[in-house]
Amino acid sequence: MRRGRSSEALPLLNEARELDEKAVQQEPGRADYLRDLSVSYGRLGDLQRALGNGETARQFFEKSLDIAEQLVQQEPGRADYLRDLSVSYNKLGDLQSDLGNGEAARQFFEKSLDIRERLVQREPGRDDYLRDLSVSYERLGDLQRALGNGEAARRLFEKSFDIREMLVRRNARPAGSRSRRSPPRSSGFAFPPKHRPSSATRFRNPPRSPKNQ
Repeated sequence: MRRGRSSEALPLLNEARELDEKAVQQEPGRADYLRDLSVSYGRLGDLQRALGNGETARQFFEKSLDIAEQLVQQEPGRADYLRDLSVSYNKLGDLQSDLGNGEAARQFFEKSLDIRERLVQREPGRDDYLRDLSVSYERLGDLQRALGNGEAARRLFEKSFDIREMLVRRNARPAGSRSRRSPPRSSGFAFPPKHRPSSATRFRNPPRSPKNQ
């Protein structure tokens, strides 16, 4: 998304955050209100990262993470809370990767990976959990490649590929069958890059200031 459109979204997201904060203040025990607030913080972090404001993005991501960890502590068996927590770890990992902080990024990515492996072990038939796990392997593979650890990167990429290959086989339709495509659904607030520099480039030339996502 262009920088101008990102800036236009800021007042709307801040308004949503303020509403969520008021709801939590009025009923601090409501887990659904807390989860909404965590999502609002995460979306603001995404936006600030897209605008190149790394420190502000970090603050929002950490607020989102604090709530996600609180919800998991309250109900450690809730799979949706665990998945939210894995997403929070990934957001911070991506940000640290942008900033050239490879070790910090690795720690966040590995925390996310640990959760996703547990979710797949719990429900191996869930395609969404498997896709999440594949993404985690790929992120860590990118990071290891950027750090010059080629063999570790290869193993992680192979794990990611094996999962995706399995998903393709599992969801393959018989020859000649027709399917109706559903309209794409939004997975939340995000600013996917069109031309994002590779991890290797970022670590060879760490930016002086945070760059857009």
